[in-house]
Amino acid sequence: AEEIVAKAQRRSTGVATKSQAAMRLLADTMDEIATHYITTQRYSPDEIAESYRYVAQLLGAAFELYVDGDPMHPYFIRTTSPIRKLLGDNPDGIYYLSQIDGRYGYTIRGRRAGREYLGVTVHGGAGQRGQWNLPSTAHINHRQLHYRNRRGDYEIHVGPEPGHARNWLQTDAQTHYVVCRYYYENHLSAGNDPSINPLPTIEQIHKLPPPKQLSDSELTQRLLAVIQFLRSSTIDFKTHELPFASTVPNQVGAPFNLASMGQKNHRATIDNTYISGAYLLEPGQVLLMDGKLPTCYFANVVLSNHFLQSGDFRYRSTSLNRTQLQLGADGSYRIAISAHNPNAANWLDTAGRRSGQIHWRFMLAEGEVPRPRLRVISFASARGLPSPERLR
Repeated sequence: AEEIVAKAQRRSTGVATKSQAAMRLLADTMDEIATHYITTQRYSPDEIAESYRYVAQLLGAAFELYVDGDPMHPYFIRTTSPIRKLLGDNPDGIYYLSQIDGRYGYTIRGRRAGREYLGVTVHGGAGQRGQWNLPSTAHINHRQLHYRNRRGDYEIHVGPEPGHARNWLQTDAQTHYVVCRYYYENHLSAGNDPSINPLPTIEQIHKLPPPKQLSDSELTQRLLAVIQFLRSSTIDFKTHELPFASTVPNQVGAPFNLASMGQKNHRATIDNTYISGAYLLEPGQVLLMDGKLPTCYFANVVLSNHFLQSGDFRYRSTSLNRTQLQLGADGSYRIAISAHNPNAANWLDTAGRRSGQIHWRFMLAEGEVPRPRLRVISFASARGLPSPERLR
C-alpha cells in the first residue's frame, strides 16, 4: 500500500500528503471502472445509467464501512436498505457487517425474536482489507446458539481463543469482518417493515481509549480499503462466475449448497442453497416458472438486475417468500415473470427490464431441492393459466 501511494505521489503534481495521493487513486479507480467495467459491456443507455447508480451506492457503502468503520472500535452497519442495494441484497433479509481484527476478542450480543433465520459468520483469508468476497472461516446459526434466557438473548464470543460465552466463533490474524444475517418470512417483506430492526451490538473485550483523530497514514489505509472494495465488487468480480448460476437465458442452474459442496470461499452463509439464472423477455412475453418448494427453514425468490441489486420492492412485486406465495397442497408453485401482471396468483414484476437475474434462496434445506421448470409463453396465453390452487 505504501508503494502504491508513493507511486501516485511521484506521478501526480501538487500531491502533498499520502491521503491526497490515495484520493487521486480513488478517482483513477472510478475512471477505470467507468472505462473497463461499465462502457465495455453491451449495455443500453438506461442500463449504463443503472450501473453508474450501482457504483455510486457501492462508494457510499464503502465510505461507511471502511472510512468510518474501525476494527479497534467496531460497530455494526446495516449494509443494505430499500434504497441501497448491493452484493445480492434480499427484500426479506437484513444484513449487518462490522470490521474486526482477528487477533483480538469481541463480544456480540443480540436477541432473536420470532421465527427468523439468524446466522453469524466471520470471513477472512489472504485478501486485502476491503475485499468483500473472502472465505467464511467460522459460522453459527440460530439452531446452534446457546441462549441466555427464554427471551432469546444471545452472546457470541469472537476471537482466537475461547471466551466466557458458550458460543464461540474462532478467528485468526487474517480475519477481516463479521456478518450477521436475518431472514424473515412475513407477509410484509422485512425490508419494508420499519418495526424490524434486530440490530446486534459488538464491542472489543478489552476496552480501548476513544479513537483519536485520523492521521494521514490511517486515512490513507482506509481509502485504499475503499478502493479494494470497489474493485472487488466491479472490475474483479463477474456475476457469471457464480457456481450456481445458469448463463443460458430463461434457465436456472442446478441447486447449489455451499456446505454440502465443501465451499467456504464465498461471502454467503453456508446454510444457503441457491438456484439462480437469467431471464430474457421480449415485449408481450411471460416467463412461467413451475416447481415445488423443498423442506427448509426459509425460502424466497428475488428478481435482480445484472449488478445483483434487487428490484424496487417498496412499490413493486420483485420478490416472493414462502408466506407470500400461493401454493398448491403439495407445496407446488407457479410464478409468472413479466412486465405486467397477467392476473397471476404469483407474479414477479420485471419493471420493464428486458433482462435480469432470478435468485432462489433456501435456508437449512433438507433432502432434495427441486429445480424449477421455466418456459416462455405469450401474455395472452398466461391469462388463461390455472392458479396454484388448481395445480396437481
